[in-house]
Amino acid sequence: MSYEPVKRLMMKQMRNKGMSYQEIGDRMNCSRQNVHQILRGSSGTYRSSGLLEQYPVLRQYLYTYGICIKDFAEQCSIRPNRFYQCLSSKSKTEFTEKEKLKIKNRLGTELS
Repeated sequence: MSYEPVKRLMMKQMRNKGMSYQEIGDRMNCSRQNVHQILRGSSGTYRSSGLLEQYPVLRQYLYTYGICIKDFAEQCSIRPNRFYQCLSSKSKTEFTEKEKLKIKNRLGTELS
C-alpha cells in the first residue's frame, strides 16, 4: 500500500504523540503492521549509503516523509532503476530536464 507524504507525516505525528500502531491504523483505515512498515520505511531504502549525498534536499524530503527512493521515483513517473542510476556517483547517467522538472514539482523546490 503506497501512502502519499501527507498521510505518512500524519502517521508520524500521531506516533510522536504516543498513539499505538493499532490506534493509528484504526484512524487511517489500515492494519497496525502496515502502519509500522510505513513508519519505518520498509518498502525500500532512503538515506541510502551515499546515494543521496549530492542531493541533500531530496534526502531531507525522503527522511521527513518516510518515503523510500523507489516510491519517490514512481511518484515522479520515473522508472526506479533509472532513478537509482542517476543518483549513483559511479554512473555518468544524469537526470533529463524533463525528469528534473518532475522532481522539482514533487519536492516543491530545485533538486540541487
